[in-house]
Amino acid sequence: MATTDDVERRIGAFLIGNIDDDGYLRGELDEAMTAAQTDRSTVERVLALIQTFDPAGVGARDLCECLLIQIRLLGLEGSLLETIVLEYLPKIEARSTVHLTDVAKELTKTLHLSPDELAMALRLLKQLDPKPGSEFSSEPAEAIVPDVIVLKVGQDYQIFLNDEGIPRLRISATYRRMLREGQLTEPNAKHYLEDKLRSAVWLIRSIEQRRQTLYKVANSLVKFQRDFFDHGLAHLKPLVLKDVAEDIGMHESTVSRVTSNKYVSTPRGLFEMKYFFTTALASSTGAADHSAEAVRHRIRQLIDAEPAAEILSDDTIAEMLQKEQGIEVARRTVAKYREAMNIPSSVIRRRQKRALVAAR
Repeated sequence: MATTDDVERRIGAFLIGNIDDDGYLRGELDEAMTAAQTDRSTVERVLALIQTFDPAGVGARDLCECLLIQIRLLGLEGSLLETIVLEYLPKIEARSTVHLTDVAKELTKTLHLSPDELAMALRLLKQLDPKPGSEFSSEPAEAIVPDVIVLKVGQDYQIFLNDEGIPRLRISATYRRMLREGQLTEPNAKHYLEDKLRSAVWLIRSIEQRRQTLYKVANSLVKFQRDFFDHGLAHLKPLVLKDVAEDIGMHESTVSRVTSNKYVSTPRGLFEMKYFFTTALASSTGAADHSAEAVRHRIRQLIDAEPAAEILSDDTIAEMLQKEQGIEVARRTVAKYREAMNIPSSVIRRRQKRALVAAR
């Protein structure tokens, strides 16, 4: 509806067809020129038209152009915000490796800004959308349906298999009657039907056996991890497949298969069944070993609670874990767990907090 020109419509269809889920144009303008057999100025004019559409920033070719489009639509052309995006965006993007305090000092000095003016501009920058198309992505959100439900009833936990939405398999009464009443006179037909009925019975029994195995495994997990269900993540115990396999009298590989891609809904949230299997870290106090997942949880707690003036190094965290809970853990193990949780190093966290203080 934005144009009645056939050439512009062909160009527009080509360009829009090359916009990705984040709202960015992927492809060269020369390709649009070739596809529509037109000149570059016409393609650029159509692209400029597309860039006026919602959501603001759509059709940009890179982050800088995306932000500038939004700034223009907000009527902030020529503003401090536009200057920061044009001249300092690469340094701001590299905040994980570049000291943001230095960037802030450079901005205030070069642009003759007060700290309040800079803070206001940075707040406006944060309000711009770097991925304007992501809200409208066609990628469907997949809801996780738990296979097992654990509910607390009184002082005990009850386990239920979630069969909702799963059809019950049944063998057709018609075919059973045909065999029972001897309606099939052709021997080959009778043998064929008997073979298929045996296969169907075997399949139904196998499915039921798998359900019972899943129930047994879930029951064993609740028994081993009772402290977790009662008191939370810090009380998750070390557990391996062998422990559960011996408890229910089955092979480890059976336990591994039945818990793969299975989820359990508990009073403490939704968890993958594999989550309850975790390695052990030794304790120097003689108490029971600690699970790796519980140690990761404690590391996150320590980092979340650290004051800006006292950023904790991996060595310091390892010492605190040893003193507080007797957990024997090396610095490199702390670093590995921290990186697995996408928590930056102490050096980067210190820079980020200083930059935050400076921005305020």
